[in-house]
Amino acid sequence: MNQESNPTGDNAELTVGSMRGHLKRMAIPTWIGILAILAFNTVDTWFISLLGGTELAGLAFTYPVIFVSVGLTFGCSIAATALVSQAIGRSTIQRRSSLVAKEGRDSEGEESAADQATAYNPLDDRKGLATTALILVLLFFGSMGAVGFFTIEPLFSALRAPDAIQPVITAYLSVWYPIALPLTALAIFCDSLLRAYGDAKTPGILMTVGTLINLGLDPVLIFGIEGFVPALGVAGAAWATGISYIVLTCYYLYLFAVRMRLFRWLAWREFLQCARELIRVARASMTEQALEPATDFFIFYIIAPYGPEVIAAMGIAYRFFGLAVSPALALTTVVNPITGQNFGAKRIDRIELLWHRLLQTAALLSITMGLLFTVFGGAIVSVFTDNIITYAMAAFFLRLVMWTVGGYAIMASLTGILYGLDRSKAVLFIKTLQVLSFYVLPIYVAVSLLGGVGVVYAWAVGDLLTGLLAYLLYRFWVLPKLLQRR
Repeated sequence: MNQESNPTGDNAELTVGSMRGHLKRMAIPTWIGILAILAFNTVDTWFISLLGGTELAGLAFTYPVIFVSVGLTFGCSIAATALVSQAIGRSTIQRRSSLVAKEGRDSEGEESAADQATAYNPLDDRKGLATTALILVLLFFGSMGAVGFFTIEPLFSALRAPDAIQPVITAYLSVWYPIALPLTALAIFCDSLLRAYGDAKTPGILMTVGTLINLGLDPVLIFGIEGFVPALGVAGAAWATGISYIVLTCYYLYLFAVRMRLFRWLAWREFLQCARELIRVARASMTEQALEPATDFFIFYIIAPYGPEVIAAMGIAYRFFGLAVSPALALTTVVNPITGQNFGAKRIDRIELLWHRLLQTAALLSITMGLLFTVFGGAIVSVFTDNIITYAMAAFFLRLVMWTVGGYAIMASLTGILYGLDRSKAVLFIKTLQVLSFYVLPIYVAVSLLGGVGVVYAWAVGDLLTGLLAYLLYRFWVLPKLLQRR
């Protein structure tokens, strides 16, 4: 098989073989890549904590902006992954039909009238879809970086950021918005595109390499080297992220354009057709992916009056919550292409099997993380702060909320399956209901009654209710619809 027809070596193999094997083969390297990204963000937090509590609180206040931006990036990538993986799945059926048709042709090899009449559909052109999505990513996130750069101060003033940490926020985001944001978006998109082809090993390796570059640059750019490199403080952390993603982006583009020949320029009319379809799916997925980080804006807004200590505590808690759910995020990332390919190939039985594997993983995740952070949560937090208030709240968060991450994982699994089924609007409705009913309202009530610590109680309850909702939706809505397609 030539390189063009099978650029990754695993084209459409997700429709056959062991489901457990596919999950392990794709999810483990994906998890390593996600863990690497989260690990270097955690190390960023540790380096910044050495500068002082004000810097740590300032960096924590930037998390909602960063998470919303990254969420939008994942939303765009989800749309591209769903459409490309479905195109790959449809090509599997088309290749099988072509083989059957060839067997029925006469010895002269004449084409049938049906073959001659087959019209080109750009939505079945995975290379055209990939190229169109890349252009849209560059245009959208380049514009977003420019707008964000000029709205830093008014945005965080509206969020009630304390005056003492405003300069820290400005120093970090003035670099992150125009440089790190577009490059991060492009790298995440390329990462997801490889997974649509069934290749999760390469993204995991590349993200790990990017993390090592970032870790090497962090202390140099944050603290400087006397006589050689000036100390940039929090801005140095943003520069380290930007430089690492420059390296990753350059290699990704070389890999796609030169080695894999994955891109194809479409005619203007075909480009618009692909762009409209991508925007249709991405509009819902990007909104959905931004909902949870938007909730973080709300959380920081209502805890801001409680002071930098509470803000810093939530910043630490956020980092480790991300690490705890990283296995679920890895599975969810690969669920989309697995579902998309099997849905395109009409293998509904394999989607059912996938759901049961995901439920088992969610239960194991809750037990493992609950035990781990109950025993070691306090010691972990003490590495980042010696402030009593910050320590107490962050440690309590880790010891309670980590027992409920399985609920979060079940909902993430359901959304991955729904995206693979091209049900992006349903995902948007479900996530909006989840965020408003299980997080925003309970957190507001809990903080009003209990103060800053109320966030922790409300978060844990929200995770449990989220998992229950996801299970019921799959059992009584998604599954019956799948069975009708058998």
